Amino acid sequence: MTTQPSTTNGNKVTLSFPSDTELVVSRDFAYPPELVWQASTTPEIVKQWWGIAPRDQFVVCDIDLRVGGSWRYVFRDEQGNEDGFSGRFLELDAPHRSVQTEQYEPMPGSEHTVTVTYEDNGQGGTRLSSHHQYASQEMRDGHVASGMEYGMNITFDHLDDVLPTL
Repeated sequence: MTTQPSTTNGNKVTLSFPSDTELVVSRDFAYPPELVWQASTTPEIVKQWWGIAPRDQFVVCDIDLRVGGSWRYVFRDEQGNEDGFSGRFLELDAPHRSVQTEQYEPMPGSEHTVTVTYEDNGQGGTRLSSHHQYASQEMRDGHVASGMEYGMNITFDHLDDVLPTL
C-alpha cells in the first residue's frame, strides 16, 4: 500500500492506494463520530460545507438516508453550468459506516463504490476514511488527477469550520 500525505495548503488529508483500483482518503477531525456523521448526512448541514468553490451555488442537496435510498448534490457556477454528483446507499450503520455508490454525472461510467468510516481516533475526535473502489486503475487515476485531493482538502476545511457550530 502506498500512502502519501497531502501537501496541498498544508491540510491533513492522507491518500493511500491499497491496490491499482482503490483509493483511501483519510482525515482526522476534533469532534466525535456522531457529530461528523450528522454533518455528513443532514442536507441542511452538508450544504454548509460540501464543495470547493464559494462562488458556486449549491442548488440540490438531496439525501434519502436509508438502504436503497439515493443522494444527489448539484452545483451551479457563475456561468450557469451545473455539475452533479449522485449515488445510492448500499449499507448504513450510523454513526460508524456507510457504503454507497458515487458518480460524477457529467462523466458517464464514472460510478464507483465508496465505504466511509467514522472511527474514534483515540483523542476524542474522528478519523473519517473514504475507501473508493473503482472498476479500473484508469478510473482511479483519472479521479485523482482531476484535482480531487485539492477539492477534498478544501471541503474538509469547510467541514472543520462547520463542526464547532453544531
